[in-house]
Amino acid sequence: MHIDTTRSLEISGSPLKRIGLFLLSPVMVAVSLFPIIYTWGTPEANSLAVFFCYIGVVLFSACGVLILWRLFRQTGTVIELRPDGIRDIRVAAEVIPWSAVQDIYTWTYQRQSIMVISVPHEVEQTLSLTRIARWSRRANTALGADGLCIGATGLTISYDQLLDATLQYLAAWQATQKAT
Repeated sequence: MHIDTTRSLEISGSPLKRIGLFLLSPVMVAVSLFPIIYTWGTPEANSLAVFFCYIGVVLFSACGVLILWRLFRQTGTVIELRPDGIRDIRVAAEVIPWSAVQDIYTWTYQRQSIMVISVPHEVEQTLSLTRIARWSRRANTALGADGLCIGATGLTISYDQLLDATLQYLAAWQATQKAT
């Protein structure tokens, strides 16, 4: 799809996708609780697998709260592609300028595609990263995503459309730099 890269493109969250993700949370909590309840009072209750089930209960509960919070608090534009940069409110408050982008690549983790934007460390330090972006940064780097991670989960467009649009904006910015 061709996009007019001289104008901003606003991408919003999909309430239906977020509701679907939220409804998945209690299901995953129940799946995690089942082994805990089933082994309660038996020697298997102290196993490593049951320990991970406890972690699953906490993790999926926290994810459900986060998704519910985003459903009600993050309405409107989530990602804005602009002639001068990209802004994702889930990552940072500021626009990440195209001039700072060193690379954009796809990182796939558990069948989910994530767009990774590599920027210099000095530029990243100037951004007001969200808590989740700060907290997950080191783990993502250890797993192979060394940069700012932007996913399409819960958005009104697919990952492929997001990546295509982002690359078009970056190419348009690069073309204007070569022309000057």
